Amino acid sequence: MKQKEYLRWTIKENQKLLDLVTQQKNQNKLVDWKEIHNQFPNHTKQQLKSQYRNIQQVKPKLYHTWTEVDETILYLCVLNYGQDWSQISQSYFPNVSVESLRSKYNKYCKQRVFIHEVFQMLNTDDNSIISVSNQLLLDAKRHLDMFDNRIRLLRGIPLENPDDYDKYMGLNRLDLLEQKNAIILSEQYDILKLQKNMYTELRRRNLMK
Repeated sequence: MKQKEYLRWTIKENQKLLDLVTQQKNQNKLVDWKEIHNQFPNHTKQQLKSQYRNIQQVKPKLYHTWTEVDETILYLCVLNYGQDWSQISQSYFPNVSVESLRSKYNKYCKQRVFIHEVFQMLNTDDNSIISVSNQLLLDAKRHLDMFDNRIRLLRGIPLENPDDYDKYMGLNRLDLLEQKNAIILSEQYDILKLQKNMYTELRRRNLMK
């Protein structure tokens, strides 16, 4: 059998490999390299194992599994401090490289554009909302719930259903980092109208009871 040619690993591929192995380990199971190999057909199983060992020896700041909370905090950092990546890395993401922060921020901003386009449609009763995919609508719903909770705190209203972001940022008051964003959102959108139209559209699609 012909040995597969060595291919240079990209940062994205390294992160994918790390995530897949970590996911299996978190499920209290042995690593199934055959299953992982299905995701990397251009590499042999031996190459996968060797590369994983190499990753483990690299500084952890090159690889970071991002959560929605992380992404939101990164956005708020740039909103408050500008694109001072060194300061943001030092103060909020000490285990993430400047290059990774910049890349993640640009990617998140592109996603955020689509989310706010959905908000704009809902805020203006735009019928083109019917062309939005279910996944994008559900993504927008998660962001709306998160924004609503923080705006409640801005107005002095207690939280009823705190999520992971609320637990991280604070259940009783806004963090200084997020005050500017909460004010912008509260002035830009009619949150009650957004929620009403969001739930109406979700029910129309049978995406919620």
